[in-house]
Amino acid sequence: MARHSAFGEPEGLAAGTGGDGVPIPGTGEHLLIRALLGRGDIEAALERARRAQPMASRSDAVDLVVDLALEAERLQLARGILAHVGAEISPLQDAHVRARIALCEGDLAAATAILVTAIEAQPGAMPLRALLAEVMVAAGNAADVRAVLSMLGMAPVNPLPRDGSEAAEDLGGVDQRLG
Repeated sequence: MARHSAFGEPEGLAAGTGGDGVPIPGTGEHLLIRALLGRGDIEAALERARRAQPMASRSDAVDLVVDLALEAERLQLARGILAHVGAEISPLQDAHVRARIALCEGDLAAATAILVTAIEAQPGAMPLRALLAEVMVAAGNAADVRAVLSMLGMAPVNPLPRDGSEAAEDLGGVDQRLG
């Protein structure tokens, strides 16, 4: 007989998974995926993660396997997973994974640069914006999060004209307020 949670939903569809099919941390599925990663068998770990969450996309399996590698502080392995999946994931997910690896390394400047570049390419990418906020808080810049996130992805205030000549001088801007 299946166990039930406090909300009356079945607790697991398969052993070691939640009702959504995602492996529960510390259960057999996670342990098996971690063991496969420990052996360096990235493809088998990805395949096992995909089978553990049959309704999920490939990107969810990649995220799960990268998360497990990062939890185990295996940064080289996480980079290897990223190299292995390469063009199979979107550029946004690639940026997200690379920024998470940089964050785990403590390289907040690299994580910020990766995220800013990706957000400028696609301003509506909310997971990237959330991770950038997390990186900024970790860097001690929590007070600037709202201002930075509101400005990212906006068109330049004084762009170059289409003919390639220099932009007109902005005499009514910052210079007058300072002086």
